[in-house]
Amino acid sequence: MDIQPFSDATWNYSIYSPSLENQFASQANILAPGIVGFAEQISVAGESIIDAIARAMGTVQMAQAQRELLSVQIERAKLGLPPLDVSNYAPVQNASGTVTYQQVPAKAGASPLLLLALGAGAVMLLKK
Repeated sequence: MDIQPFSDATWNYSIYSPSLENQFASQANILAPGIVGFAEQISVAGESIIDAIARAMGTVQMAQAQRELLSVQIERAKLGLPPLDVSNYAPVQNASGTVTYQQVPAKAGASPLLLLALGAGAVMLLKK
């Protein structure tokens, strides 16, 4: 007896629907004009337009966050303030798709000042 694998192909069923994909693409283009054209440019072989749009949206949102950060840095420079140290911040995308920067918790470990103080204390104890 030959056993056939049970899959969607057995039932001749597919969740892929060109009309659904086109509806998604047209809605995405309403929300972000030009995103479908950009997604088509960066899409790879075998990738659906939905996946390409999702990748394109991530790219566009990160570029927007970088532009906003640059704007803040320029405003700070105009006011004579030092630039923000963004090395302690990471981009985070919330549920609505907005990218914000949140502070990354400090790494666990001893600070150089603490190590210097411990070393000085050890030297003082050894001299006694």
